[in-house]
Amino acid sequence: EPPELAERVALSRRLHRSVARAAAHRFAAAGAEVPAPQAAFYLYPDFTPLADVLLERHGITSDESLASVLLHQYGVGVLPGSAFGDDGGRLRLRVATALLYGGTDDERHAALNSADPCSLPWIAGSLARLEEVLADLTG
Repeated sequence: EPPELAERVALSRRLHRSVARAAAHRFAAAGAEVPAPQAAFYLYPDFTPLADVLLERHGITSDESLASVLLHQYGVGVLPGSAFGDDGGRLRLRVATALLYGGTDDERHAALNSADPCSLPWIAGSLARLEEVLADLTG
């Protein structure tokens, strides 16, 4: 591969690894089961261990209702696992972490080239917001 491409792939892997791990940590801290991020574009948090809390606090009975609450109450867009063939009663979600890299080309470029992307203000802010949402969601 051309050196420029190999470098871009390495930077992309570092960025994804850093942000995906940080986001996974926040889901796990809220009580969701989260497989360790590998190389996929998504995280797969499973809120089934929190089913009783989510039912009591928000009336959540399925992954679709969980995704709906996250979108409509908190402005957090995720996909229900059932959209990918999972059992909707499992309360699994698909979460794309690439949306945290930045809202502009300049932010995404800075994130790609940062040795510590999670310390960048827009990524740190997004991770803090995720933590707040999950704390409120799970009580």
